[in-house]
Amino acid sequence: MRIDELNTEVVTKLRNHIEAELEKSALALGLSIKVGRGKFTTENCTFQLEVAVVGEGGKVRDRTVTDFERLAPQWGLEGDDMHRVFEYDGHTFQIVGANRSAPKYPIIARRLSDKKQYKFDPKSVRVGLREFACRE
Repeated sequence: MRIDELNTEVVTKLRNHIEAELEKSALALGLSIKVGRGKFTTENCTFQLEVAVVGEGGKVRDRTVTDFERLAPQWGLEGDDMHRVFEYDGHTFQIVGANRSAPKYPIIARRLSDKKQYKFDPKSVRVGLREFACRE
């Protein structure tokens, strides 16, 4: 099949194909490779590519994880707080990383009930960690 023009449908199929092929190589190398956002015109296309080491226990060490561990002390947290669980507004969350480009809400956490990700300010996370620790 020859592709004469790129469109949303073609680019989506191409992205899925590329990701599947890269996943095979990544597993053999002990890496995680994700094809990120892409931009395209009718004649060309570019994708972002994220490569990360798979750490102990199969946890991916992507940029958000390493950013959290490195920046946690300046927010009154510790790098070991990564993956800790806390409570906020009646919901339970788990810290999954940080976005160094978001100064007001840099901490990324996943709500455990539905796996949806949210952004938090450091103070809310510190308080939530303390409250959750007191309940245990």
